[in-house]
Amino acid sequence: MSRLRKARRGFTLIELLVVIAIIGVLIALLLPAVQAAREAARRAQCINNLKQMGLALHNYESANGSFPTGMFGGGIRDVPTACQSINSHTMWSMILPYIEAGNIYNSINFMIPVYNGAIASNGSTDNWACYQVTAWATRNMFYLCPSDQYNRFDLRSIQTVLGSPGSYNSYSPTSYAAVAGTVECLWYGYWGTTTMTYCEAIEPNGMFGKNYTYKISDNTDGTSNTLYVGETGRYVNEPLSVFNFWNRGGYAFGDDIGGVRIQGIAYTVPTINAKPTGVAPPYLNDPFNWWNLSVYPQSKNEGSFGFRGYHPGGANFLLGDGTVKFVKQSVNLQVYQALGTRAGGELIPGDTFN
Repeated sequence: MSRLRKARRGFTLIELLVVIAIIGVLIALLLPAVQAAREAARRAQCINNLKQMGLALHNYESANGSFPTGMFGGGIRDVPTACQSINSHTMWSMILPYIEAGNIYNSINFMIPVYNGAIASNGSTDNWACYQVTAWATRNMFYLCPSDQYNRFDLRSIQTVLGSPGSYNSYSPTSYAAVAGTVECLWYGYWGTTTMTYCEAIEPNGMFGKNYTYKISDNTDGTSNTLYVGETGRYVNEPLSVFNFWNRGGYAFGDDIGGVRIQGIAYTVPTINAKPTGVAPPYLNDPFNWWNLSVYPQSKNEGSFGFRGYHPGGANFLLGDGTVKFVKQSVNLQVYQALGTRAGGELIPGDTFN
């Protein structure tokens, strides 16, 4: 006896479209949560990077009696007759042994400049990058924020640098800069001279500048009230030209977007995440007063001289006590400037980081 089979009923077109629509809505709801989770993880890694830098800086200070200078002119053999040289080694090179990167540190020759140029003490010119290329061609992930789109920068290979003397250098990118405070000590110090300088470098009122070093006791504002390092990534979709590298600092130069860029340090004068103005700021021949927004209101817009992060709404900063705080881009500018100085005697509101 044969059995009657029930005919199987399939999905109608309308039912299929409804199911697809529901799946699409669920994906749309889920994507922001996934992206937020990824950003939270990247931000946590960025905070950890800054904490490691804090430990390295304090270990350096304990071992050497002072924090490293933000940068020093040229190579050691240039000092003191030519420490205005733009070929500056940075504090990021000096603290490498304290972040378990002693192998990179040992491959750096601090006696010579970081890239092509002359050693001023004897006038000799060479492709100094060839002597530094082992260190420069090594990417250090502690110096890169995971949210920085340039953390996968295509470094020039050792073969390219060695095969093109006088033309190519090798650099390793970073997403961070040392806090120099509010006294502009690179643009004016490089292009002009003043009697109030050491080796043509103006003394910063922050913890890190050029050719100056400070002990922890010099931070009389208190380490919990002073910013030491902050995020200073490249601008989003900026051309891949030479900028923002941990191994090269100490000067101001024309950048790839029509303005002026400083390297290695930044100031707490411009608003966090301010856009570049695209011009060279002529009023910076008054470096000791450019922070006074009642006189130079345009200073707050000089994004190329300030800090910027890839995290929405602000940037991460390392304080002198080793803690890391997220500073909103809406922070009161007077408070922000006060946080950048080491011995200004300002009062910092308790809710600054809330």
